[in-house]
Amino acid sequence: MTATEAPRTIHDFGSNLPAALFDIEYEAPGRPELADLILDLLAPIGVELDYDWGLDHGTRAVLSAIYPAADVPVVQLSMDASKPISWHYDVGRALRPLREHGVLILGSGNVGHTLQQMEWDINARPYDWAERFNDLVINVVETDTPQRLFDHGALGKDAALSVPPADLGHYWPLFYVLGSRLASDKLTMEPRHVQYKSLSMVSLVLHSART
Repeated sequence: MTATEAPRTIHDFGSNLPAALFDIEYEAPGRPELADLILDLLAPIGVELDYDWGLDHGTRAVLSAIYPAADVPVVQLSMDASKPISWHYDVGRALRPLREHGVLILGSGNVGHTLQQMEWDINARPYDWAERFNDLVINVVETDTPQRLFDHGALGKDAALSVPPADLGHYWPLFYVLGSRLASDKLTMEPRHVQYKSLSMVSLVLHSART
């Protein structure tokens, strides 16, 4: 977990991408006291503070669109790849008190992120399996039944094709957000489609019914 006051920009993507992407700097401040609070909330897990790592593309690509001025403090958490989906959900539940402090819990990824099967055609018709899995996840979110997704291996071919093992890291962030969900939350979902045949661009926002 980043704990520095000025996290650096991490350019963690392939060198075959346009050079302009490597020139982008997102200089949002850190918030060490928030990192300390998170450390307390997740104490049984044994989270460590990191004073070297910064904001990688999974964090800043989204934040740069929401907060282009980079004027909102950011603390980035890493994910334990050895843990099951239910564990990631439970971490989200443990982070739920942050919302009482006005902290935005942001999960950045994709429901479907199978780059090997995508096509660079924005108008290409999605794969049937990608749409079916996308619809399942949307229904799970709308009915607040996240446990239906915990056993990924039992969900069949649609899930295996949409989220193969190499792409789970793009899928886990969803469960941190769902774990932080309150019964009183309002839900908005837009967009909720699949594009480039295999990439699910579902975006969901959970916010207090009082706002």
